Amino acid sequence: MKAMDMLEIMDVPLDHAARGPDQGTFFGRVQTLLETTFAAGDFSSSDVAREFEERYGQPVKLSTISTYLARLADRQYVKRERFGNSWVYRRAYLKPAQIAEK
Repeated sequence: MKAMDMLEIMDVPLDHAARGPDQGTFFGRVQTLLETTFAAGDFSSSDVAREFEERYGQPVKLSTISTYLARLADRQYVKRERFGNSWVYRRAYLKPAQIAEK
């Protein structure tokens, strides 16, 4: 699982988007949170990290969540805007096939 997470961090194209989030990876769990808990409205990386730890009972570094959100913003899965000295995110609602093409 760690190897798969590392490939996703390095932005190696994987076929996860076409099948939906893989619950066996941190990345898949983060994506699931975005699709369920954060489907509407603005959120921060701290919000996602807090919800991740509550839902899955696993500690996660804020930097890991921030990296995943930045990658998802690059793929246009989420939109991000600067708010002061931090980022605010919002779901972009692209089809999974569009995300896989990025």
